[in-house]
Amino acid sequence: DFVPIVLVGVTPNLLIANGAQKALSVKDIVALCKAEPGKVSFGSAGAGSAQHLALESFKLQAQVDALHIPYKGSGPLLTDLIGGQIQYSFETMTAATPHVKSGKVIAIAQTRAKRAKGHPNVPTMQEQGFPGFEATTWYGLAGPGKLPGSIAQKINRDVNAVLAMPDVQEKLDTYGAEDGGGSAEKFTQFIQSEIAKWAKVVKDANVKVES
Repeated sequence: DFVPIVLVGVTPNLLIANGAQKALSVKDIVALCKAEPGKVSFGSAGAGSAQHLALESFKLQAQVDALHIPYKGSGPLLTDLIGGQIQYSFETMTAATPHVKSGKVIAIAQTRAKRAKGHPNVPTMQEQGFPGFEATTWYGLAGPGKLPGSIAQKINRDVNAVLAMPDVQEKLDTYGAEDGGGSAEKFTQFIQSEIAKWAKVVKDANVKVES
């Protein structure tokens, strides 16, 4: 149905907590989940969202149970997290960053293999004992399935030129959006790898999205 045009950027999620939490490392959160199975609360922007699937991936790798609280978007999730109604979230770096910078929430870990330039002091999940853990949110441009190849290629070239501008790079780095640009083929392969990866998590974790 769509023609992938160009990847704009890949961002980690941030594992964040409100200031009242005492378990502020991944190791301590795992221990808490094992001590209180099914009771430690993690919010997400909705069932099947990037935050939800990051949580399911964490539960599978840590072999723990936790309480998933789905919200209708990141806004209400963050309001309740800051207010102490829920304990943790694997929130998108884009949405979490302003609240981390203001001190309203605490960043515990980020979910790419390397640290994002915008959060150099936040360790990765891999650094905290979760080898290979990657749960990203990514942004890209796609067109309708019948978009002529020549137009898709022109948009790709133009976007690559914009992404190379220093001020654009600086803004994207602020939100942890890295590794954008490249060919349409690169973006297509990336999408296919993401589909395969998360299909396995959904299957292994038996994720259900109620309509």
